[in-house]
Amino acid sequence: MHRTMSGVKNDTLHLPSLHIWSQHTPCIGGPTAPKALHNAAAHINELSTLLVELRTLVFKQYAQDLLDCKAPIRAGIDAINSYIEAEEALSQKMAKLEKAGHPPSAAPAPAPAEGEAPAEEAPSSADTAAADKVSKLQADVDAAAKDAATAKENAMRIAGESHTKVSTEQLKSATEKMMEGRLKYVNLVAKLLSEPSTERIFDNYRPTSSLSGISDGLTVASKAFDFKVDLFQKDSTAHSAEVTTFMETIKQADLEAELAKKQVVNFTKNLATIFTSDQLQEAFTQLAETVEDDATKTLLAEVPPAPGQQAEFVSAANAACTDFQLCIENFRAILLARMNDAKAYHETGKKLSSAKNNLAKKEKAADPKKPITNAER
Repeated sequence: MHRTMSGVKNDTLHLPSLHIWSQHTPCIGGPTAPKALHNAAAHINELSTLLVELRTLVFKQYAQDLLDCKAPIRAGIDAINSYIEAEEALSQKMAKLEKAGHPPSAAPAPAPAEGEAPAEEAPSSADTAAADKVSKLQADVDAAAKDAATAKENAMRIAGESHTKVSTEQLKSATEKMMEGRLKYVNLVAKLLSEPSTERIFDNYRPTSSLSGISDGLTVASKAFDFKVDLFQKDSTAHSAEVTTFMETIKQADLEAELAKKQVVNFTKNLATIFTSDQLQEAFTQLAETVEDDATKTLLAEVPPAPGQQAEFVSAANAACTDFQLCIENFRAILLARMNDAKAYHETGKKLSSAKNNLAKKEKAADPKKPITNAER
């Protein structure tokens, strides 16, 4: 069965790094960024949670229901096989009877003399044995013919009943139940942002790290692009602490943004199969062809997406993921520019501080009695 029917959990999208980013103080992105980042992360997490629930509670059960449909079908197949075997046994016994019913002819008796009546021939022991054998084989054929007739009747009855049971009862019921469950989750997703309970759901989403909820199946970078910035911890200028904090905040924002981007990139690798597959569509098409009940045929045709929808789903998801990646790249370019601004500001501050110190020393040289400050030392 297709992976979406089996409860797979490691191909869904989670972006906990957006929530962690929203908790930074200050949060790079502006005053509205924290809430927007958190809600985006919580929204994506809830959508992925609903998808896993759909697979586990609905699709996985449907896969089991389809497997259960095989039992009556197998019973019908077994009955047909029994009938075939009975016919083969009858054919073999008939061949033996035909062979035994034409024994080689005995040597002809001498002709009687003229005027004498022909003598009656007593059956030979060979003739008696052959007749007994034929009689026994005929009895075997009669029994085999009876068995074959019974097997044929059973095959027609059991195969017919099993086909009807599967197509009009089990298969139809299982597919209806699956589609009802699928529709329930479709409605949950459609109404998610308008439901009053959604705010509480979003508030309860509190991942503790940028990798919370990320499956081992996804390759997630543990470290983003490194700006390799000197934090100037030994610098004694008045603005160093402020610049250092700003640069560290930028690096943290860049780390979370890059992690989110990498997670989206890995997610896009599964888009071709996360919805359905051509193989699944073909399987349901073939299954529908074996069913005589029109209502069941219609249901089975609606299980996979309609032709062309798969490509539309993948294209739309790919476009959204590409837009997100582009936004992250543009944002990181802005971060790099601000980082360079901070470095330039710091270097300018160092030059200004050095210039002030040189000026103070010159003034001191001109006036030896002027006290030397700590900064000048």
